[in-house]
Amino acid sequence: PRAPGPSLSPSPSLEPKDPTQPSNLSPDPNPNPDPDPDRNLHPNPNPNPNAMPTDKARRRAAGKRQKATEQAAAEANPNPKKAEPATIRVILRKAMQRDAGWTKYTFPEFFEVVFWIRVVLSVIFGLVCGLMPITGALGVILFPTVTIAGVSGYYTYFLGIDEEQFGGQGELLKEGMMVSIAMYVLVWTSTYTAVHVGGMVR
Repeated sequence: PRAPGPSLSPSPSLEPKDPTQPSNLSPDPNPNPDPDPDRNLHPNPNPNPNAMPTDKARRRAAGKRQKATEQAAAEANPNPKKAEPATIRVILRKAMQRDAGWTKYTFPEFFEVVFWIRVVLSVIFGLVCGLMPITGALGVILFPTVTIAGVSGYYTYFLGIDEEQFGGQGELLKEGMMVSIAMYVLVWTSTYTAVHVGGMVR
């Protein structure tokens, strides 16, 4: 007699599914996938393309372009001839050129300009405060306040210079500050003593 073979039962996967039973397959939670999934990782730095850049942004961009041009020129000519020192006329012309946007490469003498502006202002303010006369804390506070506001306004709004091109605002503020304060106090006290204490004005 033949041994009974395995019973042929229909495969569970081939059995017809009951339409009333819920399906084990969950629908796609994102039927419309983003074609660029990395787009959110790099947001647009300028969300408003029609917005006009500010004056400081334009000066910063111009300074970067100028720096890139100078670096490219330095790489093309690694052994340039040493530039001759600028004359006083050239320095004064640069110092009076409005909205020039100088950098430390195009106007390396700018620190000297700031230094001498503060020295000249210290002499003028010392004479004025000694003649008026101004005494006490008002005279001590007046000169630093006026010179800091005046000099920073000169190179920011008149020359259109970006402070970062010269090492930051702190580097420009401290340039010649201590020397000018010492000169101001010397001229102020000397003028006051000579005019109001020495008997020139009765």
